[in-house]
Formats: sequence, structure tokens, C-alpha cells
Amino acid sequence: MASNEVLNIFKQVHKARLMCFKNDNHMLTASKHQINEEFKKNKTISDPVTIQNGHSVKSIYNAKNRNNCILPVFFEDIHQQDNNNDIHEITSLFNTIVRIEKPLKKRRGPLHCLNCQDYGHTKNYCNHEARCVKCGENHLTIECTKDRNSLAKCALCAKDHTANFKGCSAFESIFKKSTQKFQPVKDPDPHFQQSQPRTKTKSNAEATNNQNKITEQISNTFSKLISNLSSLINPLISLLKSVLNTLIAKGIISP
Repeated sequence: MASNEVLNIFKQVHKARLMCFKNDNHMLTASKHQINEEFKKNKTISDPVTIQNGHSVKSIYNAKNRNNCILPVFFEDIHQQDNNNDIHEITSLFNTIVRIEKPLKKRRGPLHCLNCQDYGHTKNYCNHEARCVKCGENHLTIECTKDRNSLAKCALCAKDHTANFKGCSAFESIFKKSTQKFQPVKDPDPHFQQSQPRTKTKSNAEATNNQNKITEQISNTFSKLISNLSSLINPLISLLKSVLNTLIAKGIISP
């Protein structure tokens, strides 16, 4: 048998096996390129995947480093069950030694600078003078020559503990300020109609009485205005008469 015929037979067998897998189980993908694309997208696996001892995985994410290279670390989210703590006893999966650890704890409090020991920034963005975390002096921590048996000194509060101690009074005050939350102002529900107080309807007598009061107020206002105008106009008229009489007496104008 020629070598070309042998290769042709192997190609046919390989193609038949791929078709068989594809028809028997739709979850399997025949194309290697498609599988790689799914891993690149980090697609969440929503199908019930039982790993061991009845633990059902909700989602799996393959961690990457800063250079976007895949790491041998996986973050798994499992469905809530009574035996979830037993998952830490698993030491191997699919002939591979594994170690299952608890999720990382969230950072408590603001960022801590390892250069100046202050809070709110990191050493990469620090322009302050270096301070030691152990003795509080103005030098880097790696350059400290303090004896291990001697008491530490905080660079923030000058007490006998290290500067990264979470019980420090300086940390507690900063942590308290950073955790203060303000209640958001909620917009009123447009579908909710607020009840309006009922207006009291007036009778005809009350309406007439109010109208008379308004008319009387207007009349009093006009009367005061006319009297004020009269007090201003009368002196002007008398002054004008005296000026005219003076001009007539001097013969400047004829009467």
C-alpha cells in the first residue's frame, strides 16, 4: 500500500471521529480554533459542571497577568450548598494536583504607602520623604537597623506599634472618614400621585364680603394717592403765580 493511500485512510478516519463526537454530544466542538476562541473570551460556563462530591460550578475564569498571559490560576464560583466547605479537601482533578484556596479578602481601609507610611496613595506615586514602618525614622524600612526586641514606633501617631497596624488611631480616623456614606436623594415615583389637601369652597356671602373688602382697599389707596398729589401740586401752582406776577410787574410779559 502506498503512503498516500495510508494518509488518505487516516484522514477519513479522523474526519469520521470528529463527526461522531459532534453528533453524539453537542457540547463538544470539533474545531480547535473555536475552542481557543472561547477560552480567549473567558466565556462564563453556565452549564451545570459537577467537579467532585456534588459541587456544582456556576462560572470559571482563567486569571491572566499584566501582560495578558494566561496563568495556571482559576477563579471558580460555585452554587450555594451545605457542603461548600468540603471543596477545600479536593487535592486532584483529572489526574492533576490542585490546591483550592478561599477567595481573597477585600482590602480593609484606604491605600497604604510603603514609602512615607501615609494613607491614600501608594509608593509609586509618593513624593514625600521616606519613613520607616518599624521605628518611624526618616529612612527606608529595608535600611532600618532597629533591634527586633526593642519597641516599635509608629510614624503616624508615635505610639509603640508599627505604622501599618490596623488598630492605629490615625488609621481608624481615616478609615471612618472613607466609609461614611450619604443617603442618596430618591426621585419621586412619577406613577405615585401625592394627595393634595381639599380646598374649602366659599359661599356666596363670603365671596361678596371679600369682594367688598378688596374694593374698599382700592378706594382708600386711590384717595391717599390723590391727596398726596394735591399736596405736591398746590405749592407748585402758588409758586408759578408769584413768578408770573413778578414778570408782569417788571413789564417783561404782558398780562
